[in-house]
Order: sequence, then C-alpha cells, then structure tokens
Amino acid sequence: MKIRIIVALFIFLSGSLLVSKELIISDKTKIAENLTKEILICNLADSGIYKPLDFHIINDFLIIGNYKPIEIVKLNLSGKLLIRSNNKEGRGPGEFVFCLSPRKVETNIAFCDLPHKIIFFDFNLNFVKEIKLQKYTRDFLYIDHKYLIFPERSLSNFYLSKYTLNGDLIKVFGKKLDKVNRKDELYYLNSPRLLAYDEKRKTVWIDMYNKYELKSYYNEVLKYKINTESVFFEKYKAIDDDTGKKETKLDARGIKLVYSNDNLFYFFRKKDNAYCDVFDLRKIVHLKRYKLKNKYKLISHLRENIFYGILYDEEGDPLLYKIEISGFK
Repeated sequence: MKIRIIVALFIFLSGSLLVSKELIISDKTKIAENLTKEILICNLADSGIYKPLDFHIINDFLIIGNYKPIEIVKLNLSGKLLIRSNNKEGRGPGEFVFCLSPRKVETNIAFCDLPHKIIFFDFNLNFVKEIKLQKYTRDFLYIDHKYLIFPERSLSNFYLSKYTLNGDLIKVFGKKLDKVNRKDELYYLNSPRLLAYDEKRKTVWIDMYNKYELKSYYNEVLKYKINTESVFFEKYKAIDDDTGKKETKLDARGIKLVYSNDNLFYFFRKKDNAYCDVFDLRKIVHLKRYKLKNKYKLISHLRENIFYGILYDEEGDPLLYKIEISGFK
C-alpha cells in the first residue's frame, strides 16, 4: 500500500512540474541574419488578387481568402491561378465578407467569416455548409480528425472552445479569470490569436494578441508557457490617418504559429522587421531567432522548414514569396 501511495504521489508531482514549466527567452538572444532563403514567386495582383486576408497551403495548393474582391482563390505553388469561387458578398448561406484561416477539414476547405461563422467549401470552391459559433473568433484548428478548437473572446475574458464538426460545443478551457483593467486601452486584445497543433504530443499551442507569450494545453490543461525576459510587445501612440486621433497600438504582432517535426515556428513582426523564433518541443528549448529579409503580412507552411509568405510592395501590390529556414538543428 505504501509503495502504491508513493508511486501515485510521484506521478502527481511530476505532472504538476510539467504544468508549471516556463521557458524565458533572454533579452540577449542573438539574431541570425542573412540565413534565410526568400525567393519572389509572383505578383498576386497580376491574377486580380489585390488584398489577401489570409492563406493556407492545402494539398500543395495555395488557398487564399481575398478581400479585394471578396472571394476564395486556388493557385498552384508557382502562383498560377486555377479557380475562383463564385460566391456573393453577404451574410446569407454560402455568402461571406471575410475569409480567414482557411483549413482542410475532412474533404473540404473551411474558413472563418467574422464575427462567428465557419463556412465549408469543397476543393472546387463550391459551397457545402456553414456553422455558427457563440462568440467572436478569427482562427481555429481541426484536430484528431473530429474536433474544432477556437479561441473565443468576450469583453471580460478569453478562452478556448472545443466543438464538434456540426458546431456543438463540447468544452471550454484556458479561461482567463483575471479582472479586466478598463484603463488599459488594449485590454480587449488580451486573448489568443494564433494556434498550432502538436500532433505527436496532442498539444494545442497559442500565442497572445498583446504580448509575446506562447502557451500549450494538453487535455485542455495548461502545460507550458514561453515568455520573454522583459516586455517585448511595447505600446505606443499612433495617429489615425482618417480621424487624426491618437490611438494606443503595439509595436509588435504575431504573424503565424506553425508546428513541424518536433519544432515550433513563431513568426512575428517587431517595428519594421519580421522574425522567426524556432523551438524544440521535445525539450521545450529556444533554438534560434531569425531576422527575415522581408516584412511579411501573412505566412503559411508548406513542409518541414519551407514556408510561403505574402507582403505588399511600395505600390500596394501583394507579392508571394517562398521562404526556407535552416541551420537551427
């Protein structure tokens, strides 16, 4: 009996230690420059794509949610336009205004339409179905071939929600219980934005809107946290071009969170540059920080250490790039 109690206590304490583990990235972290290959593929404006909101690589095709015009487009990896959706702008069935976070869900493409609708199209970009959520969301994960994970946001807190493919809520987790500081002009951004799924460890990773903080959840329980030594996403006052009013903004923002082969890639912008932090998830260690040659607005993962990125040139045209990151192992 004593042996069983000791073993149970050891397992409990080991689990507690895992839950509380936190990685702090030093302010003195060296930045690797000129170690990424970034090749221009094409100007998307040549295909009539003027304002891509988001994109994802699915089955070696680029699926882009476009805002100008409002549509979904399918391209090959060379940037050749293959199909455009024949949808209407609106809020009715099969209609949308925003196309965010396109994902492969079973045999379909699913994406978010703000504020809380998920729309499914087939790979020929024909409308299939849609589901509605209870709260605002802009990103999601499809995991274990049967669940959808969403970051949802209200005025008082954030949380993650687990749904069935039919839109039925299963569980809410990761809820923030702290009181809201209404004096903080960016309090409403204290919520998850990007998500990635570690299939090997069945772990959901998230980043936060208003600070450099990554968190992981295993079985809907917080497991690891990654933070910086000092405040990394700093606030500043910016003048709104339309109103002329000063608004509080952040000088940094996450772009993409990607899991691949035991590594976590966190792409983010800081002032006028874009970076990528690479982590080893087997030991939860920071491997390297890369400074990218271009300031990308959007990033998507192709395979292993190869990504695609979209940025805007001086004339406002969206340019498609292929990005290769190496030397972190």
